Amino acid sequence: MDNRGRIEVVEISRNKLNRLRSEMERLGIATVTGRHGDLLREGEPCGTPFDRVLLDAPCSGLGVLRRNPDAKWRESKQRLDAFRDTQLNLLENLSRLVKPSGILVYSVCSMEPEETDGVIESFLARRLNYTIDTDATGMPETARRVVDPAGCLRTFPHRHGTDGFFAVRLKRMA
Repeated sequence: MDNRGRIEVVEISRNKLNRLRSEMERLGIATVTGRHGDLLREGEPCGTPFDRVLLDAPCSGLGVLRRNPDAKWRESKQRLDAFRDTQLNLLENLSRLVKPSGILVYSVCSMEPEETDGVIESFLARRLNYTIDTDATGMPETARRVVDPAGCLRTFPHRHGTDGFFAVRLKRMA
């Protein structure tokens, strides 16, 4: 963006928000503003509609098991269901902030169907004005290689030598 435009960050963790502000100052980036907020509780968290919205959703983190193997012991079907409900609520709230023809990106560091395809299928069933954007032409070649035919970016530790990750671009209809 060459330090042009506007990026607004809403973060529930004050520590992460302070770290973000510190990093933006260190890097000389003036286009990022951050504020403390809970996107689950706020109907219109940022006011005006945006061209692009990124939801890096809270998740089980099961995609990073190779770096954090103990995580598997704290997860359960009930916790996955709770994460799914939170993810759907966040998607619903943020979907209202995307301009027509805008993009909403959903990402999690998980490969679990409850947090990936299941969330997207439920969201699209509720929000008929959204569709998966399968156009990956603006993505770097290395990222395009991990986008499946359905338009979902997926990485797998055993295939890609990375953490397990899922992301999808959702386009709001004009």
